[in-house]
Amino acid sequence: MSEMKTILKDRDLYFDGESAWDEDAIIKQLFSGANIDDLFCKARVKHCKYKEKCDTIAESSLQIPKEYLELDLHALFIELVKDKGDEAKKRMLYELELYEERGFLDVLRLMCYMRDKFIQNNVIWGVGRGSSVSSYLLYLLGIHLIDPLKYDLDIHEFLKL
Repeated sequence: MSEMKTILKDRDLYFDGESAWDEDAIIKQLFSGANIDDLFCKARVKHCKYKEKCDTIAESSLQIPKEYLELDLHALFIELVKDKGDEAKKRMLYELELYEERGFLDVLRLMCYMRDKFIQNNVIWGVGRGSSVSSYLLYLLGIHLIDPLKYDLDIHEFLKL
């Protein structure tokens, strides 16, 4: 099968058309307490497996380093938005409040950890897809590259009740 290539801003993404990552295996590794550095070796499969719906995962079972579980998200996001203007700061504070109301702060902490592990292991992720691109917090973290302020995207498209 021919190889496809996508050119991103700072990196190239290759897809051979056959290999993929099994999200169930990745989640199992995250919550098993196993060595996270082995995550990508054990989760590689030949065919994609798509889930019909998201599982409910108890955040208290996260097996990530203590420094991420104790991460001061408010301070982190204040630093990330400090040079971006009043509208950006207002949106950041509003979204952080929404994440907190829904009990998703540990999900943001997990995203920080996964982002750092991906960078450390040279794993490439997508530029942005679906309703997650309406989250300014995920944009600030570099999870996606779509600025929801620029495109006037509503965070409620992502954080639906």
